[in-house]
Amino acid sequence: MNPFELFQSSGIYKMAILYFSKSRGLAIVGRYTSGENVEVVQISGEVDPHTGNFTALDYVSDRSDQFPVITKGDFENLVSFIETKIDDQTCMSIIEPEIIRTVMSENCCPGCTDYVH
Repeated sequence: MNPFELFQSSGIYKMAILYFSKSRGLAIVGRYTSGENVEVVQISGEVDPHTGNFTALDYVSDRSDQFPVITKGDFENLVSFIETKIDDQTCMSIIEPEIIRTVMSENCCPGCTDYVH
């Protein structure tokens, strides 16, 4: 999966992708549930070092699967905590689809909208 494809989904609050090596990674996804809560989904996978594409090795197959539900604030704290533990061999990207959509709708750069719909 190309992480940018998640911009197409309105159900994603925020996603943190950890790159542990040139080929292994972990995505921590916050999906909207109700109110100010998000569901936390962890997906382990492989990362293509040339494209950055993330291929899930395990993933959620059914929306009815049960995952921890926490507040958005707790999700932010979780991501911040993980960020403090990053070492020299690990990289982290944080993707916020709503912010990206807002910035892209302002036509800040020609051709940018080719990547986000």
